[in-house]
Amino acid sequence: MTWDLSPGAWLLALDWAIRLAALAWIPHRTTPPAARSWLLLVFFVPLLGLPLYLLFGHPWLSRQRILRQAQASQAIRVGQAPQAALRWRRSGRMDLRNHRKLAVIDDDIAHVGSQNLAAAEFVRGHPNRELVARVRGPVVAHLEAVFASDWYLETGEVLDVSPTRPSQPERVATQLLASGPAYPFDNARDSVNALIHLAQRRLVLTTPYFVPDDALLAALRIAALSGVEVQLILSAPNNQRLTEWAQHSYYDGLLACGVRIALYRPRFLHAKHLSVDDGIALIGSINLDIRSFALNAEIGLFCYDRGVVARMREIEADYLRDAEQLSLDAWRARPTWRRSLEGVARLADSFM
Repeated sequence: MTWDLSPGAWLLALDWAIRLAALAWIPHRTTPPAARSWLLLVFFVPLLGLPLYLLFGHPWLSRQRILRQAQASQAIRVGQAPQAALRWRRSGRMDLRNHRKLAVIDDDIAHVGSQNLAAAEFVRGHPNRELVARVRGPVVAHLEAVFASDWYLETGEVLDVSPTRPSQPERVATQLLASGPAYPFDNARDSVNALIHLAQRRLVLTTPYFVPDDALLAALRIAALSGVEVQLILSAPNNQRLTEWAQHSYYDGLLACGVRIALYRPRFLHAKHLSVDDGIALIGSINLDIRSFALNAEIGLFCYDRGVVARMREIEADYLRDAEQLSLDAWRARPTWRRSLEGVARLADSFM
């Protein structure tokens, strides 16, 4: 008995083989929401979806890179430089990136926040508004250690880091939050969710990109339904169209449970920060999206200080003066085609 299959039959067989292999392989290698998005793509266009998944579908890192991160983290804990000078080689997904924004000057002053080293209007038509914290004292040594850790991960070169700095008269209690795919846990996601659950009276979150996972959505919903005043401040102009459509799909559910959503209009609001009640603030590079939580190397600065939070409240109030507060009824009046487009974009949340 012989099989004489046409090219079309072979292509059909390959098509279904890819679909079945993806169904068996993808779900156990990534989170359920990400698996859903990738499986949709693979099932619709198998010959394109499979190569894209192999390139971008899983935040894989080589064992060598994970080892370098563990060595750097241990060195920071004990205040010493890593002993092994492992040399750099590309060892992860090509779209993994260091999204941290920090600068250390003369071992004395440091800046950490949302600002890139770029002109305000490097994206034409979207001049940025940023928020950066200028700090002195022991936290400068911690920021320098994070920079040295990043340098070591990328080059294998060990930098000298001054272990301590003198305390400052203000004595603001601070703590650094470093996160990224080389760490064993999702530090940024877990810390943001923990802060939301801590809120008892007022919670304000500012971000340019809002594509939350289920845990963040649940935390916001629980806070609002528990009586916490939850204010989300987003940018009305957006330089990422697919992300903008996707984040619109979340507004209805959040507004329905009492979360307030304000769209800041004068500029592209690129700042990333949040404040909890009167005593905790988080400033840094972390967007409230899946990419920041799972794929990017990020940095955040916790400030446990009523004075810092009071200053943050002034900044938030300034945003709100130039922002439009959305209403549920008006939002639901948008055209049906917009809702459909937003729903489709939301399916691609793990690609953003």
